Amino acid sequence: MSLPNVLKVGTRDSPLAMQQTQQVIHLLLQEKAFAGVQFEIVALKALGDLHLKDSLVHLGRQSGTYGVFVKELEQALLRGTIDFAVHSLKDMPSCLPEGLMLRPFAFREDVRDAFISADGVTHFQDLPPSSVVGTSAVRRVAQLKKMRPDLVYQNIRGNVQTRFRKLEEEGYDATILAVAGLNRLGLAKKITHTFCPERELVPAVGQGVLGLEFLVAHPFAQSLATIKGDKALEACIFAERELMRLLEGGCQLPLGAYAKPYQNQEGFTFFVQLLNVEASLEVFRQVEFRTFSQTKIQTDIELLVEDLLRSGAQAIRKSLL
Repeated sequence: MSLPNVLKVGTRDSPLAMQQTQQVIHLLLQEKAFAGVQFEIVALKALGDLHLKDSLVHLGRQSGTYGVFVKELEQALLRGTIDFAVHSLKDMPSCLPEGLMLRPFAFREDVRDAFISADGVTHFQDLPPSSVVGTSAVRRVAQLKKMRPDLVYQNIRGNVQTRFRKLEEEGYDATILAVAGLNRLGLAKKITHTFCPERELVPAVGQGVLGLEFLVAHPFAQSLATIKGDKALEACIFAERELMRLLEGGCQLPLGAYAKPYQNQEGFTFFVQLLNVEASLEVFRQVEFRTFSQTKIQTDIELLVEDLLRSGAQAIRKSLL
C-alpha cells in the first residue's frame, strides 16, 4: 500500500500543539520518504482542554481513561479520519489501544520544569509562606510540597497563554510549566528559574519529547520506519514508559522518571522519584543502565519496579485508591 498524496495530521488545537505539529511536518518534508506529500492539519478539542475547572485526576476517573489529552486523537486514528497524530509524549498513557503504535520523534528538548513567578523575579525558595502556586500536575505538587510544605498549591488549567493570563488576573503568585513548551513557543524569557531534573523535580515520563502515533497497518508506519531513529532517545523513552506501565502509573501517580543518556557510550542514568500526594513518603532511585537493548532494559526495569514496590511504591499506590 502506497503513501497517500495527502496525510491528515491530528493534533490538539492549542498554540503549543499546533506549533509542535508544524515542527514535525517541517522535519518530515526533509525526508525522502515524504517527498511530494502534502500535510493537512486536523485540530481537535481534547477532553482535558474542554473542562478546565476539573483536575486531571478527576477527568481521568470520570472518563475511564487517563489519556485525557489524547483520547479524541486516538479515536480519530481508529476511525481513519486522520493518518497520524502528534503528541507531547508526556501526555501519553502507558498503554495504547490495540492496533496503534507510538514512536518518539526528532530530539529531546530541555526536560526541566520552569518556575514562573508573578513578579518575574522571586525565586521559589523566597516565596513568602502561604503564597499560591498554580499547577495541575500531582507530580509537581508532591515534589514542590517536599521542598516547601508551607505554600498553597492550587489547580490551574489551560494552555500556556491561558496560564500566564491566570497568573496575572487570578491571584496566583507563581506557576510551573515545562521548559520545552516555553522554548518551542519562544517564551523562555518568562522563566524565573528552573528546577534540577535529577534531584528536585524529576520530570514526567517523556517530558520534552514529541511522539507520533499511528495505526500499525497504515503505510505511514512503513515510510516512518525508513527514517533512522535516535537509538539513545528510543532506549530512554522505552525505559521511562515501561516503568510507568509496570507501576500502572498515569496522571494520578506522582511519578518522575528521567533517563539521561551517557555522552560517549551506550547506556543512561535513570532517575526515579515517586511520592505520595502529601509528600510524606518518597522513594528515590538513581540507577545505571549500560545498554540500549530494549530486551535487557525491560528485564532490568522489572527488577527495579520490584525494588520500588518493596521500598514504598506499593504503599503510595494504595494511598491513591
